[in-house]
Amino acid sequence: MKKVPFYDAETCYYAAMIGCLESIHSGTTTVLDYMYFQSRPRLNDAVIKAFRDTGIRGILGRGYTSLADLAKSNCCEIIETVPMFLEDTKRLLMDYPVEDNDLLSIFLAPGIIWDLTIEELLDIRKFADEHRLSITMHLVETEDDDTFTLQRHNKRTIELLDEIGFLGPDVIAVHCVHMQPSDIDIFRKHDVKISYNPTSNMILASGVAPIKQFMDSGLTVSLASDGAASNDSQDMIETMKNATLLQKVFSRDASLLPAPEVLKMATINGARAIGKEKTIGSLEVGKRADMFIFNPWTSKTVPMHDPVSALVYSAGEDNVETTIINGRVVMEKKKMLLVDEDEVLKKAAAAAVKLRKNAGI
Repeated sequence: MKKVPFYDAETCYYAAMIGCLESIHSGTTTVLDYMYFQSRPRLNDAVIKAFRDTGIRGILGRGYTSLADLAKSNCCEIIETVPMFLEDTKRLLMDYPVEDNDLLSIFLAPGIIWDLTIEELLDIRKFADEHRLSITMHLVETEDDDTFTLQRHNKRTIELLDEIGFLGPDVIAVHCVHMQPSDIDIFRKHDVKISYNPTSNMILASGVAPIKQFMDSGLTVSLASDGAASNDSQDMIETMKNATLLQKVFSRDASLLPAPEVLKMATINGARAIGKEKTIGSLEVGKRADMFIFNPWTSKTVPMHDPVSALVYSAGEDNVETTIINGRVVMEKKKMLLVDEDEVLKKAAAAAVKLRKNAGI
């Protein structure tokens, strides 16, 4: 009997739905989300449907990971190549026009350095330039990146990407834990944006990104939760607290990364990282109405002296009363207005049971 991929469009949709709902509950109005690989065609369409159904501002990172060595054990219907990855990105751009669309964008998301040849990296860079797409990529999350590129190319990862012309202000480098001083100089030269993922870095014991050095160098540092597989949470309020605590304890300096800087990472710096600082990321006349209403009247945040410190150090999802995206109220008094959250949770739980059964777990 022919095996089918464990991960189908239904599973993908409900996984994306609960991720979007948790994000909205924690006051997140914009997400950049991507899957590592495609085990069957058009799974990304399910993510876009989840964006639309929940009303969140969604950026689909069209991901690519080589599955050549995993295909048999993971029941993959397709084994994507870089040309297939780029061709499907073209399809997505045609099927979901992003011009004049305030709520949907498409980025390129090549996964990891050891999955790609120099020629493939150059093809991705050329495609991004031609279609004016940003690129997001996990870089030096662990020492493995540099180990690979030193063995294969006799250069460290960031040096290699600099040499081939891959880097630019439209590149969002995720994690950036194991950076050398010269790597930071290269990032500053190209205005590469940083995505700091503290909770994931702690769970996976990847290390601590040199955030102070990034900031001292003038780099844009944004804040992210990373995926549920390496975080178990999409709670950005939790992420803000972890972001500052990790830097403080690692450096043994309680003054590092004060609350206003963390809030900046989660808002306007996030907008700068995705190239949307002119339209979102702060409450200003002429920008999109993206915001959440913070209710301090809980045992976690009363009494409150400094609202920003309370948000970063004391708050939780329970303090997020209402979330507004592009002027539309998508959650009010903690109740989702566009979808039946309880029904989504039930179907997501059922999809997870089916996935575990099909995978033999």
